Amino acid sequence: LASPDVQRCLSDFGSLAASTTFPGETTVELVDTASTYTEVKLLVRTYDVDGKLRTSGGDPLDVRLRLDDTSLPISINDLNDGTYELTFRVQQSGEYMVDVDIFGRPIKNSPFPVSVSSHHPPKWQLPVELHQPVKVAMSGDYVLYVLDTGNERVRVVKETGEVISDFKPPCLLGGTAVGLALLAGGDMAILNWRTKSITRLGPKGDEIQSINFSEFNEPIDLAADHRGRYLIADAQKIFVFDSNMRPQFSFPTRGQTVTSVNVGLDDDILVGTTHGLLLFDGAGRFLREIPIAPEDHKGRVMVSTCAVCR
Repeated sequence: LASPDVQRCLSDFGSLAASTTFPGETTVELVDTASTYTEVKLLVRTYDVDGKLRTSGGDPLDVRLRLDDTSLPISINDLNDGTYELTFRVQQSGEYMVDVDIFGRPIKNSPFPVSVSSHHPPKWQLPVELHQPVKVAMSGDYVLYVLDTGNERVRVVKETGEVISDFKPPCLLGGTAVGLALLAGGDMAILNWRTKSITRLGPKGDEIQSINFSEFNEPIDLAADHRGRYLIADAQKIFVFDSNMRPQFSFPTRGQTVTSVNVGLDDDILVGTTHGLLLFDGAGRFLREIPIAPEDHKGRVMVSTCAVCR
């Protein structure tokens, strides 16, 4: 079966179409903040000669992205409602220019300047009191679980900042919990560096299972993959436990001190270190180092946490 876009193209083949878009009234605007390494979005709004917003697409946009004399890639997405989404991603901060032409004529505010910053401001922040929060996880329904170590609790919060509940299980006593991971069925796991323990908690914070592992040296972070395995970051080593908290294997991190661990695509293992970001497969075999700084960066880069955006 052909997709709707293919069907539309076939039905329109050989037909003539006219557009009432007037470039002199059409504008482009920045949708959100513009930062390096993240997708920058702009929106083109088309208007007719009377200044009325158009509600159909199909206009022949010609778009260019420039930094000084260098042209860079930029994508166009026709939203078929009179607007067009422009997206690009760059690694260098600076003053970029976006040229937008329709029917060979520049739109009203073209060229449009876009100042791309190396600073990444937060989208929002939780208006709740925390003391030494060390870990945060988000469930599929956008509920946040914050390991608030200084207050010896896990605070459960809606993305609006409304507090749902607080959990204060015994494994958080002493203010030495450092890792939190969400598990299947609404359970969660807590890692405590002082007691060298992993504890599984139920959806209401009740303790289901706990183990102490003497081979831990300085456990500092915890993650759980899609097979239910536990990944524990410990000094210069990663430990892997099965879903029943039985140790399976461990592997070294190429002599680098570990700062964080998380799950990559296809249950690969992401390891943050004091020198960068390492990628291992699910069996602990080294795959590659992931560059996280420009090639001309002179200083050392330390990864404090890592995650995959899906």
